[in-house]
Amino acid sequence: MTSSIAERLTRSYCLFHWLQVKPIPDAVRNTVAFSTLEQELLSLKVRPEDLAAVGSDLTDNFEESRLAFMVRYSGLTWSTCSIFCDAIDNGTWLISGTPLLVQFKGTDASGYPGLPKAALGDFMFLKPSNVWIDDNRIVSFTIRWNKHEQRRMERFVRLASARHGIEATVHNVTQSERFLAAIKATVGA
Repeated sequence: MTSSIAERLTRSYCLFHWLQVKPIPDAVRNTVAFSTLEQELLSLKVRPEDLAAVGSDLTDNFEESRLAFMVRYSGLTWSTCSIFCDAIDNGTWLISGTPLLVQFKGTDASGYPGLPKAALGDFMFLKPSNVWIDDNRIVSFTIRWNKHEQRRMERFVRLASARHGIEATVHNVTQSERFLAAIKATVGA
C-alpha cells in the first residue's frame, strides 16, 4: 500500500528541515509520520543532527529550495508541497480562513460512492471538520483556507481525490452578510 499524501509530505518536510538545521514545528513533530521517520533514521544509526551537517550549505532561497526538495523526495507536485508548507507556516488559515466545503462525487473503480475512509489521511494536515461518513465512505468535509488561495486548494483536492478514482468539488460556504441579517431577523437576534 502506498503511503498517504500527508505522510509523504511530512517526511520530506522534516528531512529538508534537518538538512537545513531549521526547527521543526511541534504540529509536525507530533505526527506519526515524524515519529516513524525518526525511528527509521535511528535504526540506521543516523541522527537528525548528522543530516544537518550534510545539508547546511545547500541553498540560498529557503522556501524555494524546501519546495524543490519536497517535490523530488515525495514525488508530489509543487502545488501540493506548497499547500502543506502553507498549512504549517500559516496555521491561522486552518482556523480562521474561509470555510470550504469539499464534496466527493461519483464512484470509484470498485463501484463504491465517495472517498474511502482511509483516504482521509491525505487531508488530515488541513484539519478537516464536519466530516460526513456514510458506510465507511467520505461524502464531504469542511476545511478553512486563505480566500485568496482557493483555486490552488481546489486543484490539490481534485488531484488528491483523483488518486482514489473519485471526483471532488470545492465550494466557498462563507455566509453572505445579507443571508446572516435575514437569519438574525427571523430568530429575533
